[in-house]
Amino acid sequence: MSKLLALKDLSGKPLFKYLRENKEALIAEKKSIVKHCDPFSCAPEVSRLKIKKDGSIIKADATDDEDQNGDADGGTMIPDDDSVHVTVVANTANWCDSQLDVLIPDCWKNTIKQRKGMIPHLHDHIHQIEAKIGEVAKIYSKDMKLTDLGLNKTGTTQVLIFETDVMASYNEKIFNQYKLGKINQHSIGLQYIKISLCINDEDSEKEYDFWNKYYPQVINKEVVDARGYFWVVTEIKLLENSCVLFGSNELTPTLDVKADTGTQPLQSTDKDQPPPLDTLGAIKGIVMCQNCMTVYSTDESSSSKCPECGRYNSPDSNQAETGTFDSLRAIAETKFI
Repeated sequence: MSKLLALKDLSGKPLFKYLRENKEALIAEKKSIVKHCDPFSCAPEVSRLKIKKDGSIIKADATDDEDQNGDADGGTMIPDDDSVHVTVVANTANWCDSQLDVLIPDCWKNTIKQRKGMIPHLHDHIHQIEAKIGEVAKIYSKDMKLTDLGLNKTGTTQVLIFETDVMASYNEKIFNQYKLGKINQHSIGLQYIKISLCINDEDSEKEYDFWNKYYPQVINKEVVDARGYFWVVTEIKLLENSCVLFGSNELTPTLDVKADTGTQPLQSTDKDQPPPLDTLGAIKGIVMCQNCMTVYSTDESSSSKCPECGRYNSPDSNQAETGTFDSLRAIAETKFI
């Protein structure tokens, strides 16, 4: 029987005694599994890419959109139909999750350096080649205000950032959802490297010292107060970052969405509801065909015709409408070889 499962039936002094007596076995069990962190909602930043003359791919500035064929340095814009650059918050430090784990700032520093180029951006924690959604460009950490993470608290904490070139050729459906701003929840897969037990009990001398050391850093103290203990994770092996469907973490910041016409900030939305299409700033005017899933842009406020299958789509209702087949135009556009 899992020693971790036995914890849920204990509380108070019996819980603390069990933790002390089985600490090494509990830590060994936690280290033996791949942990998928609680996902949380965070709208990614989406921007365009261009190829420089030396062949390198970089994120394009908003001003680059004025010249679709090139700019001063000879760069060429990559078509929107092929790739978008997304910046996502993959995880946050100092937050006590559902497994009573608190990741400390820089716990991912060594693994990012050691496993550079080997930490993929997947979907749904599926560890298969086909689950890759693009190529990771950068992984780094930075401090963010708690208010920017959707919390009514002062102060800052460290967040883990992934910048990924999401490719339509890897997974067209995921690509289209990122492009439309529909994906806003991410979760990392990890293994524990260094983990310690913190107990709010003076009889647990060493664990009580850890409690006093790390408790002040915990953002959601009410969670650890309720159980009287938590696990402090000072180093992890970062395996991957995944976009996921459901999130349970309270942190719900909204980042900027960048597209062809520049950058416009998103307005805060209810964390249980995706933002309406017309709040996506520069994304407005992009339509996904409900028949063939082709994404295309349109200046029309009414129904527009999909360039691939001819189905008519409404930008407001997002419902597909059947268009009239123009046989003469179809014959004229047919290429005979």
